[in-house]
Amino acid sequence: MNLFSTLHGVTSVTTAQDGTVQGCMLCEPNEVDTVCGRLVPKWQEENVRRKHIPSVSFFPDGALRSLYLEDQAMVPTPIGTYPAEFLTFYPSGALCRMFPVNGKLSGYWSQEDEAALCPELSFRLHCGAFRAKIISLHFYESGALRSIAFWPGESVVVRTNVGVLPARGGVSFYEDGALESVEPAHPLAVETPVGVLTAFDCAALTLHGDENSLAFYPDGEMRAITTSSDQVEVILPDHTCTAYAPVQMPDPLLDDRTITIPLRLSFQDGKIALDNGQESGTYPMAECCFRTLTRSGESAAALRESPMTCGDCSSCNLCDGGK
Repeated sequence: MNLFSTLHGVTSVTTAQDGTVQGCMLCEPNEVDTVCGRLVPKWQEENVRRKHIPSVSFFPDGALRSLYLEDQAMVPTPIGTYPAEFLTFYPSGALCRMFPVNGKLSGYWSQEDEAALCPELSFRLHCGAFRAKIISLHFYESGALRSIAFWPGESVVVRTNVGVLPARGGVSFYEDGALESVEPAHPLAVETPVGVLTAFDCAALTLHGDENSLAFYPDGEMRAITTSSDQVEVILPDHTCTAYAPVQMPDPLLDDRTITIPLRLSFQDGKIALDNGQESGTYPMAECCFRTLTRSGESAAALRESPMTCGDCSSCNLCDGGK
């Protein structure tokens, strides 16, 4: 039976061009069966915090796509039970994303107001154990954790193939649980296939945790890195040299300021690809030499930071020392 036909108290409906129902608002309580149990979609009137979005949305075949809950509820997920206000699903019915809070930011409701309602949650993963406020959890259709998006200002410690790093924004995982990518919380010198580089993306949006500036292959080898400060010189077989560095551009909003476009390096099939938004190039690593320099022209290797130690982050439970 089509889910939409079972709902009562429908006040408004949005449809696609072909007439299929995309979503609806409700004015009476309903219970919807999901993989997370029976849940009650939003049905009471809007307030200063509530988003004006459908209480229930649907895929073209009528399957449940999302639920905006009336109240925050504890829902079971593949990695544990957590509070949620908004949920999205795959066409199969499997949980896709979970949002602990889902308020509308405005002049009447600030990010600080919303943060006060966002609980601090505990996680125990292959890359470490930590507590943090999050924006969302993203799951593969199989139920494996795809990524965690952290609340703005949150920083946690994770274990990577290049050492223990502080992370902001988010972390993502392969389906087997191996770490796929992480967003460094502050500039960190790390070893790369072409030398030491300062990993940090000053332009990272950090809206979700799916894609981050420091990325790895399933075996832990580095796949990509973003730097906002360092230069990479490529010395070609004919001894000519090509340099790539972050680019300074005029701020589109402020005439007297500039913004930095970071330099992105990717490693695949024995080649390195460099891109700063204006210039790009791909080179066979076996045929070229490379030198990394900081913005001041010093060797990045000479400025490498000391490894982190336990106690560098209060959220860290990598050694099971914190509870």
